[in-house]
Amino acid sequence: GTPNERMRAHYMLARTYTDRGEAPQALEEFMKSIESADTTAADCDFSKLSRVCGQMAQLLFENNLPRNAISVFRDAYHYSSKAGEGAIAVEYYAQQARCYYELNLPDSFVYIASNAISMFQAYGDTLSANTEKGPVSYLLAKRGEYTKAKAYLDSYESQSHLNKQTIERIENWKLLYYYKGVYYQGISECDSALFYYYKTLNTSKSPNNLSLACQGLYETYSMLHKNS
Repeated sequence: GTPNERMRAHYMLARTYTDRGEAPQALEEFMKSIESADTTAADCDFSKLSRVCGQMAQLLFENNLPRNAISVFRDAYHYSSKAGEGAIAVEYYAQQARCYYELNLPDSFVYIASNAISMFQAYGDTLSANTEKGPVSYLLAKRGEYTKAKAYLDSYESQSHLNKQTIERIENWKLLYYYKGVYYQGISECDSALFYYYKTLNTSKSPNNLSLACQGLYETYSMLHKNS
């Protein structure tokens, strides 16, 4: 078949392996799909190629390979831009931020996330822009930038894709309570900090959320003990 047809065939195999939970085979087929594309051809399906890269990057991230995922998310952003899908390209750009977060590179995380916020706003996607502000508010509070952190928290809570249903269904969205706990701990409103840390603890099931909540509770009670 043509390069585009071979790319799609390997992509379908990659999706099949992904759905079966066979990550190594899926990654191999994703790579074959990317290699099948002829990016110099006038009819190259850059839109499909961007999806291949984006889904491969997601799989890499889910398998604890954030550094590899960054590179492939960059490719997804590049090819989506070439396809004239600017609004979708921003999504791939923004995904790099969480990879940097996992790598414990907060400056890179804030830089990419802040750029993504501006890019979403340029496309008029206020909901996505405000959604990106949630994790950033946490690092702003950690840095002592409390005014900006509070503004970001308010936008994240009331003007983003976040809602009651997503908080109930998706563990990562429950981090809203943790972000608020960090903010209130930072400004020494310990009662509010404890309230939101306990809310994180009582509504979450993921080990990550539970660990963060316990750490926040420990730090806040330590503050209260020192001040007593």
